[in-house]
Amino acid sequence: MNHIDFCISVASAHLEELGVGIDCNIEFFPTEIKRSFLPENIMGMYVPAENTAYIRISSIPKMISTIAHEVAHDYLMKNSRIGKELNK
Repeated sequence: MNHIDFCISVASAHLEELGVGIDCNIEFFPTEIKRSFLPENIMGMYVPAENTAYIRISSIPKMISTIAHEVAHDYLMKNSRIGKELNK
Protein backbone atom coordinates (compact mmCIF):
# COMPACT_ATOMS: atom_id res chain seq x y z
CA MET A 1 0.00 0.00 0.00
CA ASN A 2 1.43 3.38 -0.96
CA HIS A 3 1.14 6.48 1.20
CA ILE A 4 -1.85 7.88 -0.72
CA ASP A 5 -3.83 4.66 -0.33
CA PHE A 6 -2.83 4.60 3.34
CA CYS A 7 -4.15 8.14 3.86
CA ILE A 8 -7.45 7.32 2.19
CA SER A 9 -7.77 4.15 4.27
CA VAL A 10 -7.14 5.92 7.58
CA ALA A 11 -9.45 8.84 6.74
CA SER A 12 -12.12 6.38 5.63
CA ALA A 13 -11.87 4.43 8.90
CA HIS A 14 -12.28 7.60 10.96
CA LEU A 15 -15.17 8.86 8.84
CA GLU A 16 -16.94 5.49 9.07
CA GLU A 17 -16.87 5.83 12.86
CA LEU A 18 -19.00 8.94 12.35
CA GLY A 19 -21.28 7.24 9.85
CA VAL A 20 -19.80 9.13 6.90
CA GLY A 21 -18.75 7.23 3.81
CA ILE A 22 -16.51 8.49 1.04
CA ASP A 23 -19.02 9.11 -1.75
CA CYS A 24 -17.04 11.56 -3.83
CA ASN A 25 -14.00 11.34 -6.07
CA ILE A 26 -10.65 12.11 -4.49
CA GLU A 27 -7.84 13.52 -6.61
CA PHE A 28 -4.34 14.35 -5.45
CA PHE A 29 -2.00 16.90 -6.86
CA PRO A 30 1.62 17.59 -5.98
CA THR A 31 2.59 20.91 -4.51
CA GLU A 32 4.54 21.72 -7.68
CA ILE A 33 1.32 21.69 -9.70
CA LYS A 34 -0.70 24.74 -8.80
CA ARG A 35 -4.35 25.19 -9.64
CA SER A 36 -4.81 28.85 -10.47
CA PHE A 37 -7.49 29.26 -7.78
CA LEU A 38 -5.80 27.27 -5.00
CA PRO A 39 -3.10 29.12 -3.02
CA GLU A 40 -0.24 27.10 -1.58
CA ASN A 41 -1.49 27.48 1.99
CA ILE A 42 -4.75 25.68 1.11
CA MET A 43 -4.40 21.91 1.53
CA GLY A 44 -7.52 20.89 -0.36
CA MET A 45 -10.92 21.82 -1.66
CA TYR A 46 -14.21 20.17 -2.49
CA VAL A 47 -15.88 21.09 -5.79
CA PRO A 48 -19.56 20.10 -5.62
CA ALA A 49 -20.13 20.49 -9.36
CA GLU A 50 -17.39 17.91 -9.97
CA ASN A 51 -18.24 15.75 -6.92
CA THR A 52 -14.50 15.77 -6.29
CA ALA A 53 -12.25 16.50 -3.34
CA TYR A 54 -8.84 17.81 -4.40
CA ILE A 55 -6.07 17.07 -1.93
CA ARG A 56 -2.58 18.54 -1.99
CA ILE A 57 0.16 15.93 -1.55
CA SER A 58 1.93 16.75 1.70
CA SER A 59 2.66 15.00 4.98
CA ILE A 60 0.59 11.94 5.83
CA PRO A 61 -1.18 13.56 8.84
CA LYS A 62 -2.11 16.65 6.80
CA MET A 63 -3.39 14.54 3.93
CA ILE A 64 -5.51 12.36 6.25
CA SER A 65 -7.11 15.35 7.94
CA THR A 66 -7.63 17.14 4.62
CA ILE A 67 -9.32 14.10 3.08
CA ALA A 68 -11.66 13.84 6.07
CA HIS A 69 -12.38 17.57 5.97
CA GLU A 70 -13.16 17.70 2.26
CA VAL A 71 -15.24 14.50 2.32
CA ALA A 72 -17.26 16.05 5.15
CA HIS A 73 -18.10 18.94 2.80
CA ASP A 74 -19.44 16.39 0.31
CA TYR A 75 -21.43 14.64 3.04
CA LEU A 76 -22.99 17.88 4.23
CA MET A 77 -23.82 19.00 0.69
CA LYS A 78 -25.70 15.75 0.12
CA ASN A 79 -27.25 15.19 3.55
CA SER A 80 -27.86 18.44 5.40
CA ARG A 81 -30.96 20.56 4.89
CA ILE A 82 -28.97 23.55 3.67
CA GLY A 83 -26.83 21.37 1.40
CA LYS A 84 -29.92 19.89 -0.21
CA GLU A 85 -31.31 23.39 -0.75
CA LEU A 86 -28.03 24.55 -2.30
CA ASN A 87 -28.08 21.55 -4.64
CA LYS A 88 -31.51 22.56 -5.96
